[in-house]
Parts: sequence; structure tokens; C-alpha cells
Amino acid sequence: MAPLPAVRARSSNLTVENTTHTPLELDFEDFDQIGDGQTFLSEMHSDTSNILTAPRAGIYEVQVDVIWDGSSPGASGPGERRVILIKNLLGCGGGSFDDMDLQYADPGKPITNHVTTLLAMNPGDRLRLCGYQDSGENLNILFVFANMHYVSRKYSPN
Repeated sequence: MAPLPAVRARSSNLTVENTTHTPLELDFEDFDQIGDGQTFLSEMHSDTSNILTAPRAGIYEVQVDVIWDGSSPGASGPGERRVILIKNLLGCGGGSFDDMDLQYADPGKPITNHVTTLLAMNPGDRLRLCGYQDSGENLNILFVFANMHYVSRKYSPN
């Protein structure tokens, strides 16, 4: 069987400012294969833009885990921690999103966001990962893990 498109990228030690939608960097690749028969795209993950790109039309499974550090124990009340998946939009603020996980964390408590979703994508469709938090202070992300792989062709009833 021919290899199918798949990518796994990750990073660690990111800072997200309070009440700011922030693109999540993916600095390290475990693997990045576009599969057989793909000539217009050399990779699914760009080291410079931190965007995941579909090399062929189909259904892709996307999994993202974000592990947030705890805020200061003296922070004022619980705060949101979000990871947001945005397709074909380069920015993180505003607009619609394709999937999201929202968790609330008490001061001083680390928390993990997890998203698993299926997305219909066309060749060249891009996926950006964004983080948001409102702990009352800048907050560290300890680890980001992103996996995207092709699972099937798109179904067309025609």
C-alpha cells in the first residue's frame, strides 16, 4: 500500500499573553510525509508559518493536545484555556473556527486541552492552531502536540 499523507509536529515552552489569541508554534516534526502522487506540495507542515496543509482532497483526522502550566496561585479566580483550530484563515483572532476545546482552570492548576476532529479538506487547505487564555497574566504552554492524517476520500453523492 502506498504511503498516505500524515504529519506530526510539536513544540514546548510557548507563552500566551492574557486575553490574546495566539498562533501556536510547531517547532519540531516527528514525521511529515505527503504520500505518493503528490507533486505540488513538498510538505504538510511549514516550519516558518506553523500551518498544516492538506496535500490532497479528502477527510483528515486532526488531533491536538495543549498542556498549559498553572497560573500564579494568587491569580484572581478560574480562567479559560482554549485551543482553536482554524481552516484557511491565517490569523487567530475573530472569525469562525472549525473546532475548539475550552477548559477552566483554577489558579495554580495546570490543565490540558484536547481536540480530535474530522475535517473535509481540499488540496492546499491550511489549518492553523491557536491558543487563548484569560488567567489575568501571561501563561506558559508546556507542550503542544498536533497530528493530521488522511483517512479517506471525500464522498460525493453525484
